Amino acid sequence: MPDVFHTQKHDTENHHCTLPGEPWNLLAKFIETGIFVELRRKLKRWLMISKSHPYTRVYAPSISRLKSEVQRHLIDHYGIIHPLSIFSLYFNFLVCFSFIVQYITAPISYAVHKDLKHLSYFLLPINILIFFFIIVNFFTGVYSVNDNVVIMKPKQIAKSYAKSYLILDILGYGPLVLRMLKVRGMISKKTVHHLAPIMVLLRYFRYIWCLKVLSIARLYFGFSNFKFYFLKLTLNLVVINVLAIYMLYTCLPHSSSNFSVGSFLKHADATMQVIMMVNHGWYIEKAGRTFGPLLSVLFIIGGFCFHLVVLVEVMSIWFRYSSAENRQARVFDSVMAYVSYRGIPTVIKKKVDIYLKFKYKGTFYKESAVIKSTSNFLREEILLASTKNILEKVDLFRNIPFDLKLKLRTSMTTEIFLTDDVIFRAKSIGTTMYFIISGSVLVTSPFNEEICYLKDGCHFGVSALLLKMSRAVNIIAATPCEVCKLERNKFLEVLKGKPRLISDMEIELSTKILEASHRTLKSDFVY
Repeated sequence: MPDVFHTQKHDTENHHCTLPGEPWNLLAKFIETGIFVELRRKLKRWLMISKSHPYTRVYAPSISRLKSEVQRHLIDHYGIIHPLSIFSLYFNFLVCFSFIVQYITAPISYAVHKDLKHLSYFLLPINILIFFFIIVNFFTGVYSVNDNVVIMKPKQIAKSYAKSYLILDILGYGPLVLRMLKVRGMISKKTVHHLAPIMVLLRYFRYIWCLKVLSIARLYFGFSNFKFYFLKLTLNLVVINVLAIYMLYTCLPHSSSNFSVGSFLKHADATMQVIMMVNHGWYIEKAGRTFGPLLSVLFIIGGFCFHLVVLVEVMSIWFRYSSAENRQARVFDSVMAYVSYRGIPTVIKKKVDIYLKFKYKGTFYKESAVIKSTSNFLREEILLASTKNILEKVDLFRNIPFDLKLKLRTSMTTEIFLTDDVIFRAKSIGTTMYFIISGSVLVTSPFNEEICYLKDGCHFGVSALLLKMSRAVNIIAATPCEVCKLERNKFLEVLKGKPRLISDMEIELSTKILEASHRTLKSDFVY
């Protein structure tokens, strides 16, 4: 079974389940012969969607949805790298780090290196990595955060990349090409110093992408909002200052002999003074009667904007410090402090922690505030969207009119169960039917013999809606799971105008129970 799917109590290798559905180990069907089978499977899993990716819980929040995406990937797009894979995640981290190193060091290197051949060697590892990054982009799917869709078709991937960063990534190799031409004597050093700065600036457009990757890294490693925005502000300040120094240095006239470390440091000192608004830029004005003062004014305006941006970013950090995520942390800490104060055992403390994390999933919301701020109609719409198609999977409900199904869905409530929680026991009288929204449950006989597992999308307890009979099995949460509950009294209230329909369903249900009693294994329909 792939590690990406494995959770506690999912291991059912010795159980021959009669429930419909594909086996979990889909990858074994595609890689089952040849040499190094296990190694090839591990490498392939690195290229498939992973539960560890921060966006996976948004794109595929349930095990069923995750399984469907793996199936789509392996069958329809086997040779494509999934954008929510571990390989894509770590490769983007590596490329992002390389870009940031280049943003900080490359302008200084371009300015002070007299030997262009040594400069090429210095930047060679980063340029090779970015070359591979361009190639990999043509074989990696695209995840749209806004639309919550994954594009896996090669033509659409190429089209999406061409519309975004392809041209800028290629033009970013301009300085390398110019240096190679200079080494061969095809262009002059002066031409390189005039054209290279423009090519260098083009690669800075990738900085927006780097910030997005850093946001993903924050979610993946679990950094707080406060630490992340402080790091981002510091990084922005460093990159902006280095870029401003480089722009000033390349804009002012030089003779070939003046391209030196000392000259660059003088311009760095002048640039920092103007940006920090402690000087008017006398060194800049020496560049010329017209061009120098104009450049000085532009840098003073830039310094003002720089101060304004810093102020806005600091205020943003402060507001985010008191944002929902930090309120969530405070609520969690308060709950755990209360549990500790009451002397609750460690086992229950862990269950409380798991419950809070499963319910809020890294975010925080106040349920009472949501109810007060939304209308009844809007709350019903939200409930209908979250329970879409779950009643259509119940064969017994096939003759219920669509409008009554909508009423049934709005009558449901949700509940969360943690691992090993008993949802109901055999021989108890049931009054509720359950629909699994996420997670999985274990079905056992009255003698605690394992029967099978039910995952998200399945239902159980339908007999409790129509017949006053004891439960046939035990249902225990195998993983933290969220279920929708439909009570018998609400079910009968919605269908009170359809006595014939209720009678037909009772007869059909009784027939199925009688048939199931002659089999060793109970059907999911009866639970």
